[in-house]
Amino acid sequence: MQLDQPAGELCSVVIPTHNRAKLVARAIRSVQAQTYTAWELIVVDDASTDDTAQAVEPLLSERIRYLRQPRNAGAAAARNAGARAARGRYITFLDSDDEGLPTWLEQLMGMVTSTGVALVCCGLSEFEPDGRHRLTRIPTDMGALFDHTVAQLTHGSDYLVEKRVFDAVGGFDELLRSGQHTELALRLLPYLREQGLRVANVFEPLITVHIHRGARIRTDWEAMFQGHSRAVEKHRLLFEKDRRMLSNYLSIAAVCGVRTRRYGEARKLFKEAAFAHPQRPVLWARLAASRLPLIPRLLWRA
Repeated sequence: MQLDQPAGELCSVVIPTHNRAKLVARAIRSVQAQTYTAWELIVVDDASTDDTAQAVEPLLSERIRYLRQPRNAGAAAARNAGARAARGRYITFLDSDDEGLPTWLEQLMGMVTSTGVALVCCGLSEFEPDGRHRLTRIPTDMGALFDHTVAQLTHGSDYLVEKRVFDAVGGFDELLRSGQHTELALRLLPYLREQGLRVANVFEPLITVHIHRGARIRTDWEAMFQGHSRAVEKHRLLFEKDRRMLSNYLSIAAVCGVRTRRYGEARKLFKEAAFAHPQRPVLWARLAASRLPLIPRLLWRA
């Protein structure tokens, strides 16, 4: 007996995970609860050393696959591995500690099919460990660096893209441990413009982001230093279009350089940040402080 296939274009969801055995099932169940039923799910285990495999195994089915990386290669590599295994025309990514609201895929796929766009973005809401709402982000003008495109590509699950487009720009930069989605956007949005492809948005939060006490990239100073430095290095010509954003990236990299005791590199980055956007007094203060033997802590808040 042949089973009925879900109606609609197939959407591939990729969940990268590493040592989140206690959280990943919640993310998987949020995909299972989607009102849009034409989906497949690929869970990519980035060489976890906890019970992730055991947590995922009871939830596997014809539509939910589990891939294990032979070594811990990082979230970007895990996402790319999932993308290579994906069979859908469209692809999106969900962090293993987050959830998609039940209409997440329905609204994104509905926008794609009704408008013919190659990329659709949505909002997200962040919640503290005690359940308190922290903030909500919705698609907005991304600034001169992105030619003032209205979009949101900061988290992975807040955008859905045609897989052929994702493949054409080369997927995620696997050398990055931080800022992977923004760096992808620096390649993705220019490609869409060059190809005459459009972007659409759903201006409401469809993703729940859970802030928790486990390790997150945003508190990894080493990853942030490398991510911001590499983004500027790779896309210097784009950053020259938005000197304020260039200054921000260099300043964040410099602060992370101080946090990781790269004092010489931090001084150079602070100097470059100050000259990129001279109207910001705090940058000159940081540059001056970086030359002192005892560095005031307050100046190193990004």
